[in-house]
Amino acid sequence: VALARAPRPGEVQVALGALRQFQDFYGRDHQAALDFLSEGEAPRNRKLDPGELASYAGVASLILNLDEMVTKP
Repeated sequence: VALARAPRPGEVQVALGALRQFQDFYGRDHQAALDFLSEGEAPRNRKLDPGELASYAGVASLILNLDEMVTKP
């Protein structure tokens, strides 16, 4: 939805790979997840697991920072 098109198969695999890497990292480093989630103005939802939330937020950040997203005509 962010790019106004469906993801290509290769892109899905890259995003899933990134999600797994974030889950591994934030699953091992709880403080890093909390630090990442403390950025910005909105407080985090304390009902959600910080490692999982940080992992999905990391993937969202990757998508939102793609050149295609930033320079859409």
